[in-house]
Amino acid sequence: MSRTPTTVAVPLMLLAAQLGAGLALAEADLGDAVLEDVVEVVVIDRDVTAFDAEGSGRIRLRLDEGETVYWTGARGRVGVAITSKRLLGVAPGTSSWREAPLRLAESVPERAWIGGRVALVLTGQRALAFDSRNRRWVENGIGPGETLVAIRVGQSTGLVVTNRRALGFSANAGKFFEIPLRIHERLEDFSAGSQVATITTSQRVLVFRSPTGAWGVTQRDINP
Repeated sequence: MSRTPTTVAVPLMLLAAQLGAGLALAEADLGDAVLEDVVEVVVIDRDVTAFDAEGSGRIRLRLDEGETVYWTGARGRVGVAITSKRLLGVAPGTSSWREAPLRLAESVPERAWIGGRVALVLTGQRALAFDSRNRRWVENGIGPGETLVAIRVGQSTGLVVTNRRALGFSANAGKFFEIPLRIHERLEDFSAGSQVATITTSQRVLVFRSPTGAWGVTQRDINP
């Protein structure tokens, strides 16, 4: 992974559909199994290239004129590249990089946080996630006065905590699920495992379950 700028026979439709269904089934059955790294991302001259050990072999994208690659990384079934213009995500079974253009005045993220099936990226305006099952970027806006407190990522779970709320990302559902924080609630601990993320505050224990996309809340006994 690097933050330094880097300058470096068509299948039948039926077969493609069968392969896609097989990959989706494989993703659904992974559960807590430890994932081997099956994606690698490299920058060669003006091309950002992902090597897929399972399916498409090589997925290449030519950079635009003046576009610079600032960061690349891969783990498990997810690869990410961050350029001066966009976020790029890739997973086994994709035929092309999935893009999320950066907005005007949106700062270039310093890095991504990657689990086996999930990647999280934070800008000053958005929390974005990419997962290997749905193979697309999704986003949740960061509001004015909202500041980042913590980021955690597990194999199939992402967690973003701000001063106002917590966002749990589910690779199964392919979207964020939100829970608000109380005004005087002090944040104490954060963790993200394969399928579950946990936040401990001075008043509650918040548990996000990736398979269902649900937040569970347990009140703490704050009396001695």
